[in-house]
Amino acid sequence: MMRPGGSPAPPFRADPLNCPGFRSDGVVQPMSDQVPTIASDSLLAEIDRLANEVRALSTEVEAQERRASLGILAQWLAHEVANRLTPIAGFASLALRSPQDHELGTKALTHVKLGCERLAELAQLLLSLADEQGPTLSHTADVATAWQAVSGLLERDAGAKGIEIRGGAPAGQWVAMAPSALEHVLLNLTANALKATPAGGSIQFAVERCSTGNTPLVEIRLSDTGTGIPHAVLDRAFESGYSNTGGSGLGLALVKRLVEATGGGVAIHSSLGAGTTAIVRLPAKAA
Repeated sequence: MMRPGGSPAPPFRADPLNCPGFRSDGVVQPMSDQVPTIASDSLLAEIDRLANEVRALSTEVEAQERRASLGILAQWLAHEVANRLTPIAGFASLALRSPQDHELGTKALTHVKLGCERLAELAQLLLSLADEQGPTLSHTADVATAWQAVSGLLERDAGAKGIEIRGGAPAGQWVAMAPSALEHVLLNLTANALKATPAGGSIQFAVERCSTGNTPLVEIRLSDTGTGIPHAVLDRAFESGYSNTGGSGLGLALVKRLVEATGGGVAIHSSLGAGTTAIVRLPAKAA
């Protein structure tokens, strides 16, 4: 650099006392050497603070998940109670309209009593799901007995619509599921079939043995002659909260959870205008 007048300027030398970042000989230090070091105790305090924040956030997330789970279970309970109360109310009304018909009254009261017992069992079942215990493989249920109870509950509604319920289960078809859980699975699937089947249609119930590898299974098929389900809806059929009919969208989600808790599986096949078939496979078990 030149001074005014043409004489060269002396080289720049930093004053190390006044220019942080320069060595004592005036040479610039690397930037990494200029970064101030945080004291170890301050660093540990910062780590503790961040860890406490993470723990607090984790606790809050877990609490929100528990509240959400309880909300879903409450909706499931309301949905299943409604499924049970509808036929109970129907039978009670039938008995009240014909008080002199003792045979009819006895039949109606028998269904009412059975429905109330199943509601109590349902409450226990959903409480076990809330505790994440789920149904255990120690339970056994007879498919024929469960189907008899479900078809008996829905026969009045089916008759009112002119829908015929056909088929049944052979004796001795036992599965690894609580009786109340099996009844609720069949009740949900059959109630859905009734809603989708127009007057004059039919619902076919069939049971047979099958296996996957060395695991013996009981396969339950429930077919209807209803309107069928669009593919876009079918893909989301078991999704909790999803419904294309204005319902709660919880029935099939609960069916899936109950079936899979036993190690079984459930699927739905449908074609528009050709009806729907629900297939449930459950581990077979000796009586």
